[in-house]
Amino acid sequence: MPSPYKAPQALVATAILGVIITAAALGAQSPQVPSIDDLINLKRVGSPAISPNGQLVAYTVRETNWDENAYETEIWIGDAATGQSRQVTNARKSSSQPAFSPDGAWLGFISDRDNKRQMYRIAIRGGEAEKLTSVDDGVTSFAWSPDGTRIAFTMTDPVTDAMKEREKRWGDIKIEDQDQRYTHLHVFDIATKTSKRMTSGNFVVGSFEWSPDGRQIAYDHRTTSDPADGGTADISVLFTDTAKSLVVVAQEGPDSNPHWSPDGTQLAFVTAMAKPNYFYVNSVIATIAMGSTTPHSVTEAFDEDPNLIAWTKAGIQFASSQRTWAYLFTIDPASKPITKHAVRDAWIGNGFSLTPDGSQVAFIASGPTEFPDVYVAPLQTMAAKKLSDLSAQIASWPRHTREVITWKSQDGAGIEGVLHKPATFHKAAAIRS
Repeated sequence: MPSPYKAPQALVATAILGVIITAAALGAQSPQVPSIDDLINLKRVGSPAISPNGQLVAYTVRETNWDENAYETEIWIGDAATGQSRQVTNARKSSSQPAFSPDGAWLGFISDRDNKRQMYRIAIRGGEAEKLTSVDDGVTSFAWSPDGTRIAFTMTDPVTDAMKEREKRWGDIKIEDQDQRYTHLHVFDIATKTSKRMTSGNFVVGSFEWSPDGRQIAYDHRTTSDPADGGTADISVLFTDTAKSLVVVAQEGPDSNPHWSPDGTQLAFVTAMAKPNYFYVNSVIATIAMGSTTPHSVTEAFDEDPNLIAWTKAGIQFASSQRTWAYLFTIDPASKPITKHAVRDAWIGNGFSLTPDGSQVAFIASGPTEFPDVYVAPLQTMAAKKLSDLSAQIASWPRHTREVITWKSQDGAGIEGVLHKPATFHKAAAIRS
């Protein structure tokens, strides 16, 4: 029977894009060909966050709300010892970006349940969520201070009076390259329930991280949020006691995603190292000592784009694709050997979250025949335990296959591709046709 709903255009577009990814479904005794509605209805996991002691993993599950023509997410927590998970939020609209407090007693998150994105926290032992902020234009992202008494967050500046007047008169009109709204750092004090703006100026703050002693915040910033201005990204350090900032990396091209060393004396970040052709060559991870003006690349020998995850006691962790797969890596910034962490070779991992000591990691992973699910594992062995089971929702779908194939280019270079075969594919029939 056809679905009584008409699929929203945005959801349909996303579902069609996801067909390629989800086509390699698990087999079942009675295969049932999925409809476009079935694809749109697929639940998806995201944003895994491991607790400081590695015992719990928070993550989001996205579902389809047909009545609201939207995807909505709620937060779950999985137990690393038992592999069992439970839902911890269940409000209108969405809850996202889970993050454990440093003592592991609280889970912070962002929710738009009151129509604007605000910060909340909920006790791990149970109870109702507590609303922390009531800011006018919503919270973009946040991070707990090392002692758990403060939370840094970013927020976009309010709409100007001129913009409001124009919208009242002419409707939702934006003047490109003129209606700039900037994003800045704020710090929220949990005890007093007050927040203070920490940065100002004509720039957009992106990613940020507290120093281990909680006295500084490293952050990247660019001239505008326009993707074309990504190359303007530099890195500064904010001194939280004075609200003063100092630029520490200002090379040509993008420098972003700063992470502190465990002792707080250095920063690691992703950079083009001032290469003018940065937009098509691999980026690298570099480090810089506080007080120095000279960064040093540590991943020049790694022939892929590294996505910096963390700098833990175990080393600098980053994620990257390798050919058709994706893994987690650790590099020793001093001697520069690189270790790959993978459950197996044919594996696509993402969303990595590590404990401060670098001993445990939570992540989302899939393979040629697995639907993406949340896992937790010791970093050294990668003996993964599955915490979610969204693969069960496609257990009755036909068994598709996909395989990596290779061929030679005109210049003799090897090229890889992924060949998807339908469940009804028969090699003999294909040859005859």
